[in-house]
Amino acid sequence: MGLVFGSGAFTEATATRDFSISVANDGSDSAQLQIEPQGVSSDSVYQTESGVLVIDASKLPPQAITTLGRFGDLSDANSLKEEVFAITNENDTGESVAITVNVEITSDDDDATLNVAIAPENNQGNVDSESVTVATATGKGAGSSGSAMVRSVSVGDQVLGGILINSAGAETIEADITIEADQSVEAR
Repeated sequence: MGLVFGSGAFTEATATRDFSISVANDGSDSAQLQIEPQGVSSDSVYQTESGVLVIDASKLPPQAITTLGRFGDLSDANSLKEEVFAITNENDTGESVAITVNVEITSDDDDATLNVAIAPENNQGNVDSESVTVATATGKGAGSSGSAMVRSVSVGDQVLGGILINSAGAETIEADITIEADQSVEAR
């Protein structure tokens, strides 16, 4: 999937926030994940005819707090209430997997934070708000990275996710988000 941010309409100054989101292809495990838009409706999140999930935030204002999904508290990414994407375990071996989201800010911006919140679905198919984990990267002149994991995702079950970005001090953010599946759940 890809995520692109662009300039706001309020001034003549432009700011570009580029994100690329891709499914890690480290062999067989990660290829068994289905990633689809879900939950909160957004013109910025859609799936192409070829099945690629695109998150295009080029029309969203720069230097602001931006959410893709619904959060109960904009200062707390653990408050994910409704997802904007779903990751489904479609592992053909029938085994549970651990799903990990890794986030890395690769630009040297002074003040930008990218959070990707993930959680298993509860019995009603909604975000299990008691089990939210967050991958956080904060750019402070050198970039940073973080990861979040949901363990023991059975075949057919979903991990639900949302994105919370605070780019109040950044003109440009470049980041990578990778999503991986690991079948060796018991070894962790």
